[in-house]
Amino acid sequence: MDAPEDEQDVKLQRKAADLIADLSKSLGPFLWKATKSGRSANRRRVRIRDTDRLVNLLEPFQEDPQLLDPHLDKFVPALADALLAYLRSPPSKLPETNTQLLIPLSRAICRLLYTFCKVRGEKVIVRFFSTETRHLELLLSAIEKGSEQEDGQSANPETGDSWEWEERYIVLLWLSQLLLAPFDLASISSEDTDDIVEPTIPGLSWPRNTPGLTIRVIPLALRYLSSSGKERDAAKILLVRVAMRKDMQELGILKALVQWALSSLISSQSGRSTYYYIGILSFLAGILVSSQSTTDMNAYLEKISRCIQNIFSGEEPVFKAIKSSAVARKTMLKVLRTITVLIIENPDSIPDSDLAIEATIDHLLDSLADPSTPVRLAASKALSVITLKLPEEMAVQVATAVLESLQKNTLYVQKGGHKRKTRDLSRVNPLEWHGLMLTMAHLLYRRSIPSGELPPILDALRLGLVFEQRSTSGSSIGTNVRDASCFGIWAMARRYTTVDLQRLKLKNDVFIHGGPINESSALQILATELVVSASLDPAGNIRRGSSAALQELIGRHPNVIVEGIKIVQVVDYHAVALRSRAVLEVALQAGELSDHYYHGLLNALLGWRGIQDGDAAARRVAADAIGKLVLTKQMTDIKKPGDAWKVVNDAMDIVGERLKALAPREVEERHGLILALAAIIENFNYECTTERIASLIDSGLEYPRLFQLHVPAGAELQVHTSTNFGRCDLAHIVSVALTQVCSALVEVNIHWSSFRKLDLMAESCSRIIIAVCPILRADCVFRQYESLAVIRAYSGNRLSLSRYKPSKSDLTLLKYLHNPSFLTEINHSEMGLAVKFIQMAHKKDFLPDRQTMELIRPLLYNILDLNDIDVVEVASIAAADVVLLIDNHDHQRSDTLWEFNRRAATTVKGGRTNQGKSYIHALFKIFPLTGISFPEQYNDGNTYAHPRTADLISTFWHRWTEFQEIEIQATILSCVASSSALHTHTADFVNMIGEGLDNYTTNARGDIGSLVRIEATKAAGAIWGGPTLDEIKLDAFKKLFGKVLRAASEKLDRVRVEGQKAVACALKRRTDIVPNTNSIFESFSTSSKEYFLFLLELQTSDWLAHGSLFRDDAVEWAREFMEGYITSADTGSEDLIRASRAALAEFCEMGHTAIVYDSLIRILETRPNEDRVAIPCLEALSFLFDWGYLQKMNRSFDDLNRLVKNAMKRKGKIGIRRLEACIKVFAGLNDPDALEQLARLVLHRFPTIRNAAIDECFVLKGVGKGVNWAKADTDTFEALDIEYTCFLWDILRAVIKVPPR
Repeated sequence: MDAPEDEQDVKLQRKAADLIADLSKSLGPFLWKATKSGRSANRRRVRIRDTDRLVNLLEPFQEDPQLLDPHLDKFVPALADALLAYLRSPPSKLPETNTQLLIPLSRAICRLLYTFCKVRGEKVIVRFFSTETRHLELLLSAIEKGSEQEDGQSANPETGDSWEWEERYIVLLWLSQLLLAPFDLASISSEDTDDIVEPTIPGLSWPRNTPGLTIRVIPLALRYLSSSGKERDAAKILLVRVAMRKDMQELGILKALVQWALSSLISSQSGRSTYYYIGILSFLAGILVSSQSTTDMNAYLEKISRCIQNIFSGEEPVFKAIKSSAVARKTMLKVLRTITVLIIENPDSIPDSDLAIEATIDHLLDSLADPSTPVRLAASKALSVITLKLPEEMAVQVATAVLESLQKNTLYVQKGGHKRKTRDLSRVNPLEWHGLMLTMAHLLYRRSIPSGELPPILDALRLGLVFEQRSTSGSSIGTNVRDASCFGIWAMARRYTTVDLQRLKLKNDVFIHGGPINESSALQILATELVVSASLDPAGNIRRGSSAALQELIGRHPNVIVEGIKIVQVVDYHAVALRSRAVLEVALQAGELSDHYYHGLLNALLGWRGIQDGDAAARRVAADAIGKLVLTKQMTDIKKPGDAWKVVNDAMDIVGERLKALAPREVEERHGLILALAAIIENFNYECTTERIASLIDSGLEYPRLFQLHVPAGAELQVHTSTNFGRCDLAHIVSVALTQVCSALVEVNIHWSSFRKLDLMAESCSRIIIAVCPILRADCVFRQYESLAVIRAYSGNRLSLSRYKPSKSDLTLLKYLHNPSFLTEINHSEMGLAVKFIQMAHKKDFLPDRQTMELIRPLLYNILDLNDIDVVEVASIAAADVVLLIDNHDHQRSDTLWEFNRRAATTVKGGRTNQGKSYIHALFKIFPLTGISFPEQYNDGNTYAHPRTADLISTFWHRWTEFQEIEIQATILSCVASSSALHTHTADFVNMIGEGLDNYTTNARGDIGSLVRIEATKAAGAIWGGPTLDEIKLDAFKKLFGKVLRAASEKLDRVRVEGQKAVACALKRRTDIVPNTNSIFESFSTSSKEYFLFLLELQTSDWLAHGSLFRDDAVEWAREFMEGYITSADTGSEDLIRASRAALAEFCEMGHTAIVYDSLIRILETRPNEDRVAIPCLEALSFLFDWGYLQKMNRSFDDLNRLVKNAMKRKGKIGIRRLEACIKVFAGLNDPDALEQLARLVLHRFPTIRNAAIDECFVLKGVGKGVNWAKADTDTFEALDIEYTCFLWDILRAVIKVPPR
């Protein structure tokens, strides 16, 4: 739901001048041409392509039509004049050509004029048409001729010049403009049209003395009134213009047309299309609108009203057909609206006017639930227009009826521990709510409601602003309701004064039935709601609409909203386009400005716009926002020292209460709430530093958690507290956090087996376990302090606790307090400090909270056993963090590590995939811990076998080799690349990385071995990308660098990308010889010629080819590198083949062909039976022969001939591609042995091979021209002319035993 960062309107404003200039420059030559005499003449036909280009220049202006206004007086008249000139000019007598590429100029002009109408509106464009009545005859004759062509009476089949709908639309629109002439039509009609016979139209009685012009126009308008296209709109305007002219009314044309329309609607004649009735209804609506403020239609109001009511209530087939169309329903509502307004203005126009008005209002209220949005919009607009005309007391009744409709199907339920019942909108009709919100918005827009009646309407709009329902598929169906509410608040801000609105009081919570009244001003409440909606709504148009409404509210009512100017600057229209930015940046900045915005945003983030969102990614963002919002508010809103952390405390209490109220099935919301609690604690941990804790201890603290933990059973507790007791400080927050986490984990452990979507619960629980680990350490420190500060005294059964202030030096745990987490890198000293802290906590009897640890351990195993690919990383971090909190006095930590090791090593063939993956991740993270030894901790006589690094490495190799699972191998290498084990135990993993780089496993999924190669390449790059390069790593570099070069040059894009990074890391080591090489290399695209040429040139670089350190390895590296390179040059994508071969050709042009040739020969010697390498190698040799590079070496190719023969004799099935590649190489060799091999293949059993062999023979010597070698036999050779085959005759005779001639 994110809007694009590059706004369309901004882009349009930048390029508008260029579009206008292009249109202005192109329009003249498009319309006119220069004749031989030097004059200008209009074109008869123009290219369709040119027309489309001009139309496309205008289309972008739909985003901002006003940009066209300064230029309309130039473009529209120019097009209109060209159209008139075209219609006046005689048709060409020459036959037309290219009729499929050309269209008549009139059609092109009308397409452009229609585009102007579409962009800017027909009412604006028609003002620029000429109003000279002399054009009437020309335009009328033209459209009449076009109508005849449409009927097939005079269409030219060669030119196909029949009129299209754009031409009819524009001409009808122009005719309607010309009929605004202020003199009678009888005086405009030409003399030769006075004797026109009146056409017969069913239901239409022509008045006497009807002018000829009218007789021509009305049938034309009626013809297109039933059209399904835009002509209907223009025909309706034309017919209304004729009917409403004063001279036509006096003749009786209006009466005749109204009677015709009513008779057509009530006629039972079948076979008419729905568009026919839509046209009639639109005509009635048009004449009624035109007659407002007059009495012209008073005589027909009752008949039209009755007719419309009959259609709505009737069951006849005709009426059902009309009601089935949304456009027809919308038009009928427009008719009823206008009739009602006319009745209100003239109550005596029909009998029982009050009943008619009430019936119309009832019908409009029912239409607010129509399935079609245009119908609902028409009904809401009609209600607002009618209400505006009603007396004030009746207007209030209409508003009350709308509000009462909101109560339909609304339930009130007891939720979440609330004392009052809350609204449940799950069963209301969202379409009806949209209509009701639109109605209230239009009522406010027209100021139809007195200001004193606004509170319930504004509360309803607030309710609409947070309305949300989900369809059965999970998609949102409440967006339009919120959009209408934004419009309503925007309209209220524009139409009502600040004084009127300041007196209003709104409810505190619109969801609570009844509920208290908020003491804040109505404007402030609405501003808060808009800030929340603009920051958090999932729909981009709602965020922007709310931002616009907020700007209007603050701009129209200044000095009323708290931090009004700042909040408008923060909640900017463009800033809220991206949802992630709106939630994580805009919301946080708004929350800092005032408590109003903070509390509104926090409550909304805890609702459906945040952690209750159906999308898991949205819940994660919302939880992150909650944590940052709470901490940001905490740091900027410290009111008094004693309540310094009250914001954090309140936030955790709110989240904790909501967690307790959840049912087990509400997994998504529980996922979001636990993530939110974790985010609050994580952000609190950033402030709960060792220095801050020490400062708090200096100032004195009380830790009431200790009282709960150390009171003997049955003892009566009497506490003598200091003035600091109950203060909301760091210690208090630690206590609250532990309590809330324990409560959440208890519920999770109880219901774990019944949860659906366990992956979500695993993720959220892992996050909260990570967050609570620093809290557990702080709890240890505070409990030690409290134990030193509390003096216990027993008097009988009464335990009395009094206090004194211990010194900071007495707190031994504080000295070792450190909060390392595997979310970031942990060095050896930090890990040792964490272990030392737990040792000291054991000695002082202040180990991490036992209840919490007992809850975490079984949950952790449940999470790790899932092995969910999306949760593995965070679950392993949680496991590693918890291990650092486990004391090893009774081998508990070692037992945990052994259990992790056992589960990581356990696998069953054919069992679940990814089995043990989470444990592998966890073991790699805590790998350094097995190398930390604290002998003073163990008192077991060395009889207990503690886990060592060798044990873990053995487990990793066991999983690597057993069953050869690709996912497990990729997981191990991924962990190796990011683990310190790679640098401390490099030798143990080098062979594993090498095997991973050699993994080319394929199955039905494709090259799945690439998953392993990618991770292996990352691990290899990590070896020489570290800070030091010792002898062990140097040996690893020698073993792996050639394989990495192969990965950097192979055909798979994603493998090459990682290979490029690994090679760049190696180049950084040798910048003393080749400065800035790595940065240049990293800038290349991995599919470019420059990239491949760089890799080829590495073979000639000083440090690779001539350096004494790597001289012995360079040859093997070159071979391995070429193994990958030839796959890109043979089986890669088309662009990749082109780039790699171009680089290879250029490298050979530099004189390095021998390097390439030697590497290819070594590939054929070492890998002759592997099609993956051998075939690309043969293809590369063929390429070098084709370009003549090998011929220039002046070397013997006996070894090559031998190797190619061996390649053809491989054991097992020989593929066609291998044979074809061998044929190409034999052709390149072009020696007797090679020609003999070609001759042997001429009669191969596969036609493809025969054709390939004889093709090469033909290219070499011209043999076999015109022969079908798919059916060749020995007779074919005898039929060949001896003078063309003498070069092969002896070979052919020896091979296929052709008798001598």
